[in-house]
Amino acid sequence: MSNGRKHGSRSDHVQHVVMNLYQSWGKGTGKSNATSTAEKHRRVATLEPFVHLQIKIYLDEWKEQVNAAITDAQMPVEPQSRAYWFIALAGNLLWAATCFVPTGGPLRLAVSGVASTTEKGAMELGLSAAASVEASATGQRVIQVMSVAGATIGSGTVEQLAGSTGNPEQDGKRVIRVIIGKKRADLEDVFKPRSSQWASEIDALAQWGDDVKELMDKYLWIKMFPRIPYDRDRFVTIYKLALSNVSRVLADYNAQWKDWSFRKERSQPQWKHRRMYGEDWDYSVPDPGPFQPKLKFDN
Repeated sequence: MSNGRKHGSRSDHVQHVVMNLYQSWGKGTGKSNATSTAEKHRRVATLEPFVHLQIKIYLDEWKEQVNAAITDAQMPVEPQSRAYWFIALAGNLLWAATCFVPTGGPLRLAVSGVASTTEKGAMELGLSAAASVEASATGQRVIQVMSVAGATIGSGTVEQLAGSTGNPEQDGKRVIRVIIGKKRADLEDVFKPRSSQWASEIDALAQWGDDVKELMDKYLWIKMFPRIPYDRDRFVTIYKLALSNVSRVLADYNAQWKDWSFRKERSQPQWKHRRMYGEDWDYSVPDPGPFQPKLKFDN
């Protein structure tokens, strides 16, 4: 499980460049409107690639924590059902996406200082409201992206898994990790177009003298992970949330497998005519077809 330290040197470099940017240009007070506007455009243009870089760093951390959750997740009770378990998880990745979706209600901007009735406080509250609306819209887009994973799971996948290394658990986790990697690229496509807007909003808050790099880290975190507090345990929280989501549906999955196995067995011809008490009894049930579990994850 990662704690986010692997990006330390890159983050330090970003902090150095960004701080130099704001120290060299300074604040926009005391300058003409034209000069201030031109400088803002240059600051935002310079800040935007660093915003995109931080988005990629956060998505890399998300991917690593989700993969760790899959590694540590409990297995279904019946060994023969485990290949189906991993296919079901790969076909519905909402268990890995809830960290991107707000829990509801207004978001609180994690910026330095306390919001007040001052102009700065009004700006923070206004951006917080905008962040709430945007996070909800972005969360819906993320749900759409993560819900179409099932399209990549073709017929015969279970059979292919079973014949890969002979270890359904190992092969199933490999399949999920590959799909998570692809979804990480899809999520970057969701967040990257917002880099310019977010850079402009960060620049606006930076005029009040906050540590720009720290402000950017916190601001982007709230934009991307609205339900995860920005604290020292934020990466661990992503891991725990994904692991909890998987664990919560395992019991229901085991029940679905047990019910399907019972009905599959009772659909066999020998249950059509069972001789008891001198009479034929029909204990059969219709063939349930292939096992198709439905995993339900609450947002």
